[in-house]
Amino acid sequence: MIASKDVKLVFGIPAYHPGWELDAIIPHLPALEQHRLQLDYCSANDPEAAFECLERARSALSEKKRMFVAPIGTKPCGIAPAIFASVYPEQVGLLFDHPRRKRERSTGTALWHRFTVTIDRSSAVVPSEVGS
Repeated sequence: MIASKDVKLVFGIPAYHPGWELDAIIPHLPALEQHRLQLDYCSANDPEAAFECLERARSALSEKKRMFVAPIGTKPCGIAPAIFASVYPEQVGLLFDHPRRKRERSTGTALWHRFTVTIDRSSAVVPSEVGS
């Protein structure tokens, strides 16, 4: 469905934990080079940065174009696409994968983040961190 379209990959840099950006980029270097995908970056633990990255991509589209977002990555960066799609429901769709859980995956909770989201339909939506 998306293969013949423009694809932009967004990497979380700085990563949620040091070194994770290498785990995300290095295994995919051959595909990045082969398909000449557009790259962008935003902080992996900042929903506001992710939202702004999505906003830049959306504003570059013509009015009648739709964009699809596949939020694969950290939970903080997963917040932005959900908000973004709810603000622009006619122009933005979400695509989710259904991975099989690996044994090496983390469990439980570590640090909690709480975000406040203000939606003003006449201007930008800004998710901001309240505290941790």
